[in-house]
Amino acid sequence: MGRQNETYLVVDEVQPFAVALSEHGNVLGEISWNHLEPPKAWSWPPREIVVDDSSAWVRDLPDGPVVRITRSSAAEWHATPTDPAEIPDTARRKRSRFAMPRAVRVVGERRWAYTPRLDGFQWEASVNTDQLGEDRGSWALGPGSITCVAETEGAAAVCIRRAAKRPWDFHADHEMFLLEAGHPHARTALRRDSIDIRDRAWDAPQVDATSAVSRYLPYTLSEAQAARREGATEVSITIEEPDNRPLIKITFTLDGRRYERVDEPIDELGRLAGGLRDLGIFLAEDLRAPEILQRPPTADGVIRI
Repeated sequence: MGRQNETYLVVDEVQPFAVALSEHGNVLGEISWNHLEPPKAWSWPPREIVVDDSSAWVRDLPDGPVVRITRSSAAEWHATPTDPAEIPDTARRKRSRFAMPRAVRVVGERRWAYTPRLDGFQWEASVNTDQLGEDRGSWALGPGSITCVAETEGAAAVCIRRAAKRPWDFHADHEMFLLEAGHPHARTALRRDSIDIRDRAWDAPQVDATSAVSRYLPYTLSEAQAARREGATEVSITIEEPDNRPLIKITFTLDGRRYERVDEPIDELGRLAGGLRDLGIFLAEDLRAPEILQRPPTADGVIRI
């Protein structure tokens, strides 16, 4: 997410789509570049947004397309393929992330403080602002992690990922808030499913799930062994394939309680990427966290981590 003058540009995490919003949350334009080839490889972070006062560049790392997003004099929005070497060094770079650390940004005389707080395995998001110690404002934005922000001296936009730290949610909802200094209430923008991008996304690929899973299983087996080393018994691995997107489940018993961990090793572009292995999430570390033992089971008696 970035801001140009009085416009916010909100870019999808994966798909070739962006929407321009006014400072009040009105949709000014929708932009897609799904005619370009999607990235084949995966890296973290997967997408970079670069912004200056007249343009925005969206770059899919490491081998995907680079587009420059501009607005014409007729207020029409365009995404033009470009070379990454053309991105100016002075532009502001933003990269997607699942949870920002505490950040303080100063624009003019106004300070914006973004404060995600982790309570056990649940994030809580809040934003505070002041101008030279005066004209203070505070917004509690509820459960979730702050993933990206953009601000001017008098206003800010904040995106919240509505998910706990565990179990990992591969399809978490997101919610965007517009904040204005001097106004105590946050305005919600881009509610869930408010824009249908299916015909402007990249086509869903056909995946050789068997081959992909066979290459991923060494990680899964090492995770199962790690659970055993932590004292787990009745450890099992199952594989399901809904919509050609494999789900790998590890279930086990520890201290008399039944646990389950679900992994999705293939992303929505059909790449063997973005699973728990690539995100650096390891079962042994979680099993040493006391919060795991305190989590309540779901209705079926299983604790999902």
